[in-house]
Amino acid sequence: ATKSEFACAVVATKETTTHYPILDYEVKQNKCVCRAHPCWEDDGTIHSCTNPSMPYLAYHYDEDRQLTCGCSPTPHYSALHISRVLCPGHHCEDPKMPVLDWSNDDRKCICRPNPCWNIDGVEHGCAWGKILQYREDWTRDRQGAKPICECYPKFEPPRSRFAREL
Repeated sequence: ATKSEFACAVVATKETTTHYPILDYEVKQNKCVCRAHPCWEDDGTIHSCTNPSMPYLAYHYDEDRQLTCGCSPTPHYSALHISRVLCPGHHCEDPKMPVLDWSNDDRKCICRPNPCWNIDGVEHGCAWGKILQYREDWTRDRQGAKPICECYPKFEPPRSRFAREL
């Protein structure tokens, strides 16, 4: 399985999956962090998706690093560091290659399959309304990382009653 150049090892908790569901890399601190969904803090607007045919909140950044939020029929997950810092202006629309990533080897942005679709020959997936997320956790001897695939709840703003429907 391929893995993100910025795959983070972190233990997910209810707080990280509901309030700070985006696993990301913080360059200045050189560590992994959990962030709120960027569409929950879009210039005072809190976006959400309630249309059953487009239930998943999605985002990308244009070349000027301006955020665009929208709703999608398929689950979307992207690290902010990759989307905003390394790959502004890029987003992946092919459902077979939905993950925006950075290739250190090629020094460019790439779209690739979700790594959870092939972990040692096993295809992971989630029920409708869930988002498949990939992360890595330390092995017991702390000498390497093991892949972890989890199904997180659909991204809903913690204060959903104040959200603006898209």
